[in-house]
Amino acid sequence: MKRKKVKFWQKMLLFGTMLLLSQQLFSQVKGKVSDASGMPIPGVTVIEKGTNNGVISDSDGKYQIQVANMKAAVLVFSFVGMEKQEVPVSGKTTLDVTLKETSTSIDEVVVVGYGTQKKESIVASIATINNQEIVQSPTSNLTAGLAGKMPGLTIMLKDGELGKEN
Repeated sequence: MKRKKVKFWQKMLLFGTMLLLSQQLFSQVKGKVSDASGMPIPGVTVIEKGTNNGVISDSDGKYQIQVANMKAAVLVFSFVGMEKQEVPVSGKTTLDVTLKETSTSIDEVVVVGYGTQKKESIVASIATINNQEIVQSPTSNLTAGLAGKMPGLTIMLKDGELGKEN
């Protein structure tokens, strides 16, 4: 059986077609995220909608993301204190986005251990110790100075024993 000789122009046409198809399947979109005053916003989350494909903008507000379909992809931009914005790619390779600030009021919050609570929902009492009270106590270390000054306060040392002076 004789093989057909493929001409150079046929190889180039095939290569060009493959290149265009691969570019349509996975293409890179880049751009810059800024606020209303034009200042770049670092740390903006940019996610391709409907996927877990995402990136974060750099210190200059710039981002680059690979999208599966340049024509149908929608990018979702989100950042704390800014309105979430969905932008269709529509075949563009560069998308510069301006995020608007949101005005959200925050109630008074008290930090508690590993979480937060609203101040009005705290049921336990809150106590403070003045630094002068600790300084005036005749002890040689801080743990002994705190002992007995606040109800419910238990001081544990590294070895697991309750606070004792060395």
